[in-house]
Amino acid sequence: MSSSTPVQPSLTTIDAREWLLVLAAAIVLKLLCWQIDPTMRTFVGDSATYLWAALSNQPPPDRSFTYPLIIRATALAQGNLALLGCLQSAIGALLCTLVYRCLRRDISASRSVATVLALLLAIEPGQLFYERMVMTETFGTFCFAVMVLSGLRYLRSDQTRWLVLMAVSGTLVASMRLSLLPVVLGFAPLPVLARLFGDRPGWLRWVAHLILAVAATLMLHSLYKHWYDRKSDALQRSDYTHSSGRMRLGLLAPLVKPEHLQRAGLPGDLVAQTRPSSSDPQAREPQIWSETGLYSLIAQHSAHPDDSARKVAMYAFRDDPFGLVRLGVGNLFDYFNAGITRARMDDDLGQRPPDAGMLRIIAERYGYDARGVATRTSPVYRYYAASRIWWIILLFALPLLAIVVLVRGRRRDPAAATLLSLLALGMFVSQVLFSHIVSFRYLHPFAVGAAVLVAHLLSLPTGSARR
Repeated sequence: MSSSTPVQPSLTTIDAREWLLVLAAAIVLKLLCWQIDPTMRTFVGDSATYLWAALSNQPPPDRSFTYPLIIRATALAQGNLALLGCLQSAIGALLCTLVYRCLRRDISASRSVATVLALLLAIEPGQLFYERMVMTETFGTFCFAVMVLSGLRYLRSDQTRWLVLMAVSGTLVASMRLSLLPVVLGFAPLPVLARLFGDRPGWLRWVAHLILAVAATLMLHSLYKHWYDRKSDALQRSDYTHSSGRMRLGLLAPLVKPEHLQRAGLPGDLVAQTRPSSSDPQAREPQIWSETGLYSLIAQHSAHPDDSARKVAMYAFRDDPFGLVRLGVGNLFDYFNAGITRARMDDDLGQRPPDAGMLRIIAERYGYDARGVATRTSPVYRYYAASRIWWIILLFALPLLAIVVLVRGRRRDPAAATLLSLLALGMFVSQVLFSHIVSFRYLHPFAVGAAVLVAHLLSLPTGSARR
């Protein structure tokens, strides 16, 4: 074999006993944690929106509808909110098992490395906390992991069924965690493209697989958007939510100038009326939700405010496309501001209580007394509250791990190293560019990405074999 020929990994064959033992261990850990802390929590107003959408069976205008359908089929059907928490913990245990199988079979990690990483993932603070939250994080991260692991499985097997599963799970991710949409769309062609760095198939077969991966993703996303429109019975353009314009406006609010409003047929002086000022990059969230924010002011002068907001955001971006990069970098530096990160952690903890009406609905329809739960401390609550530094380290470690994997894995396993590195870099860049606030819950899938990268590094040869 020539020195330039990549050394392919020897894929590990595992039997059912291995992953069943890991699944059993993860379930035991989850059950122990529920014995220690059985508290269910809500995040206002996301959780209230999901719970109400489950009751009304109507899509919320600015949130996932697939998650309310899960709530409707479980917690609402049985009148027991804790059932949702148990289901989310079961999904968390299954996630750890899938990661273990991937590390053993597709990464060729040792049994001990794969077991340790999988079980650490089972008790990771974000996993435990959001299993107890009425939020999409647990299901969204599970579907995200299925998408990534399906792409890696295709890379190893050359079987198109994994491309189809990748497209299906990616659509589910977008339906629950719209913040991950750029990563989902960017990942669609990556497994097929990564094969150019490894054992290449015939060109016709490779092109056919590339077309399948992209076409299946676009078709399923289009079907989801049309389904969402039909369920909501709203005369809106097909999109993932009917508030996409509001969200884009919030992301780009500091770039909006009076002339952008005027081009959209709105008064240009609305920018000067915003409180807090829309020019402040750290005040982008109030521009979305506040009654004195830019979106609310636009809504006072437009019959179709979301369409108007979309136009204004588009004009602002076209006039200053690099402004999005400046805003993203500025938001990234906010993770080093202790005052901002403490405030955002308090917000992620859901310390604002539901109003009296929602408390009554939760008690009557979901069989749970949520009075005082917002400010009630518990072991998992304190565990997550203490994890602020962990999330910051994870955010900045992911791109560094990606670069190391790309450099060290380029000879032994170049296809997988390219796929995993580009995925991790894409997750980081997407977080920088498309997050308008410091938010630790947005980093929930990063732990899965880091586990796979670390396992890949530890599976590389050492000593003379590496040289």
